[in-house]
Amino acid sequence: MKALPAWLQRAIVLLMPPLSLLVCCVVMFPRQHKLRELNQDIRTTQAGVRSYLIQLDEISKLPPDPTIATLPMSKEEQAEFLRGLATLCNRTGNRLLSIASLAPPPPAPPPPPGSPQAPKQTDVLPQDVLAIKSPITFEGTFASLRAFLKGLEASRRLISLTDLRVTPGGKGYPMLQTTITVTRYVDALPAASAQPGKP
Repeated sequence: MKALPAWLQRAIVLLMPPLSLLVCCVVMFPRQHKLRELNQDIRTTQAGVRSYLIQLDEISKLPPDPTIATLPMSKEEQAEFLRGLATLCNRTGNRLLSIASLAPPPPAPPPPPGSPQAPKQTDVLPQDVLAIKSPITFEGTFASLRAFLKGLEASRRLISLTDLRVTPGGKGYPMLQTTITVTRYVDALPAASAQPGKP
């Protein structure tokens, strides 16, 4: 510094503070802005986590979802289900011969006290669900049978198919007579309530 001219030394002394301030503004201010953005993001994330935990706690307090989708059992529900099967049968080119709705089997009585506990069965329906079987017999071609099955597959209601029997139709080939048992699932009624029987 002593080797520098006096006027240059004075200029450096005068320019050093504003230059230092300028460097501070260029370097520090963007970092401060970035830091504020990060802090805001952290606060937003923390608020979102708190909201999620509150919702999760509320969901955990809800009753468990049903494992099987059912509808309340009533005469109207039964008539509508059978009418839907008959309509699908006719719409797919088949001739309906018979259709019925079987009464559900009575629940098994509880084991007597002191009896050994039976092994738990995994394929048993929940106690609040009943399986109602509806055998349907119709006559048609293989193509119309396939169309009927595809219509059942597209049903928005949970059903299952059992006891499929296909025999020659009354007029022989290509007519086929098909009997299918369609099972639907409904809410179990109290023991004192009457259950719908055959239509």
